[in-house]
Amino acid sequence: MLAVSRLSSPVFRLWSNMQTRNHACSASDLDLARHYAPVIYFDAAEPFLPLYAGYTVFRSTGPSPSFPRYVSFEQPAVLAIEYAIWWDWDIQHLYELEHAWVFVDGAGAVVSVESSQHGASAASEFALEDGRPVLYAEPGKHALSSDRACLLERKSRTALECGPRAGFGGVWITPLFRGRIAVKNPIADQLVRTHLRRLAFEPRFEWSQRVEVGGLPLMPWPLLDAAIPSIVAARVAELEGAIPYEQRHVLHVGHRGASAHAPENTLAAIRKASELGAHLVELDVRMSADDVPVLAHDAHLDVPGRGRLPIQALTAVQLAALTGDYETSVPRLDDALDLCRQLGLGPYLEIKEGATVERRADCGDAQRPRSGEVQCRWLVQPGLGGARDRPRPADRHVDSIRRV
Repeated sequence: MLAVSRLSSPVFRLWSNMQTRNHACSASDLDLARHYAPVIYFDAAEPFLPLYAGYTVFRSTGPSPSFPRYVSFEQPAVLAIEYAIWWDWDIQHLYELEHAWVFVDGAGAVVSVESSQHGASAASEFALEDGRPVLYAEPGKHALSSDRACLLERKSRTALECGPRAGFGGVWITPLFRGRIAVKNPIADQLVRTHLRRLAFEPRFEWSQRVEVGGLPLMPWPLLDAAIPSIVAARVAELEGAIPYEQRHVLHVGHRGASAHAPENTLAAIRKASELGAHLVELDVRMSADDVPVLAHDAHLDVPGRGRLPIQALTAVQLAALTGDYETSVPRLDDALDLCRQLGLGPYLEIKEGATVERRADCGDAQRPRSGEVQCRWLVQPGLGGARDRPRPADRHVDSIRRV
């Protein structure tokens, strides 16, 4: 693991200046943030612990400056403290920012606690340690909850993300830092993936490592926010100097699924590619007669007893019934993407027709290519299913590719 020195970190230097100059921050707000800062328990095998926390004190409702939510509260709560907790690393990407919200009544008692979990906020019953809320962190991923049972519901997925899918987010860019973090590129993603795959681990789901957020360098959120792009750039620079080119991880891409082992562009081929260790699957997309995106490379299919039939002459239901087994027939794109999400595979989509792009091949919330482009490709990062994922145009030099 790369050594991380707080003394050389941009955010630590800014925090030190704040301590000596008061950095125009309210001493009462800082005292409140320290007093109510949560205690977080981490998995016994967790390799990454938080480094800093930024705080915002709300005495009336208002938008969060660091999380996509509106912080509101009702009686008996009279104020809320938002903690933006920073890690350099999530097991799948460079960096991690999770949140906790502590709601306090007029008598100074904690009346409610909320926390962030994979881009959403949630509340549950909570416990206190010396007046401080207790939270538990998902191994590797750091989603926070006051209820361990909530984290155990994701146990199998968490294990997959901490093991075979470690590192596949690369340099993480959320809307908060879009346009501000400048080191997102294929080489940086490859470096991050290589580093984190070396740190892959098997979670024990025993929460025995204890961290007091109030014991971290604690600062007003704008101070931490300003330093984050520099922190990310510094981590990438460290990796570039530490990982020789020949040791950098190579993505394995299943061509039309594992087309040497199962019928191409089918659910069976996608499953087989996952079994063989692929990280992505290249899939071809066309439109059926009823305007449903389906997987098919050629414009025609050879159907026993019926000859060559054009894809666009058959509906999605007819295409799915051709073999009598949907696993080996022509699947809908939606079903293929759902399966990729379940298996943690990144879809690498080749749009075979300009008309397909023009009509509906938007793959969720992807930016649409211009009408008339042929064989436009979309690459979706593997192993990161969820609402935050967005396809992006494939880069021709992502890194080397091995077919399975």
